[in-house]
Amino acid sequence: MKSVNTILLFGMAADFTAATFVKSFRHGPSIGSPGSQPSCKTHRLGGPSFTDLNLASSKDFENIGLERKAISRIIDNRPYRNKLELLSRLVIPVSVYGEIRHAIGVAPQDATARVA
Repeated sequence: MKSVNTILLFGMAADFTAATFVKSFRHGPSIGSPGSQPSCKTHRLGGPSFTDLNLASSKDFENIGLERKAISRIIDNRPYRNKLELLSRLVIPVSVYGEIRHAIGVAPQDATARVA
C-alpha cells in the first residue's frame, strides 16, 4: 500500500509541474514594442495578433525584427496564400522563418481563388 501512495504522490507532482510549465508558455512571445497599438496590417483571428504578409509595410516587418534584405524579398514575392509559402518559394531561410513564424500570417481572402 505504501508503494501505491508513493506512485500517486509522484504522479500528482508530475502533473503539477507539467501544468505549470505549459501555463508559462501559453501566450507565446510578445510582438512589437510594449504598449504599441497594432497597425491596420495586424490581424487577430481568435488568437494572438499577427502581421499580414500581403498588407504589411516595411516598417511593420522591421517591428518584428526582420532585416531589410528579408523585407524586400517578402514584399517582392507577394501575394501569399499562407505563411509557409515563404519557405516553399525560398523567399527567406528556415532560420529566419523560425524566428518570426509566430508574428506573421495571411488574413483570409474574401473571394475564393478559382482553379482550372
